[in-house]
Amino acid sequence: MRLDLPLRLDHLVRLTDCFGIIQHATHALPEYKAGYTSDDNARALAVAVKHYRLPGDQLSRELAARYLAFLMFSQRDDGAG
Repeated sequence: MRLDLPLRLDHLVRLTDCFGIIQHATHALPEYKAGYTSDDNARALAVAVKHYRLPGDQLSRELAARYLAFLMFSQRDDGAG
């Protein structure tokens, strides 16, 4: 594994729309019928935050905000997701 190459977020961006990350894809094509899940958006949030700390760029910060917004929106009043 080469650590001198920059980490790219191309695939993550392809699977993300204005709501969050799509649950499934066939190669590079998101399967919109599959919808969204809180666990996938939580994992995408972790990736975006880790990328931003590398240091990343504004894109990783924007993705993190989108995934966090999805998780906050999907959380019920009793705290369940």
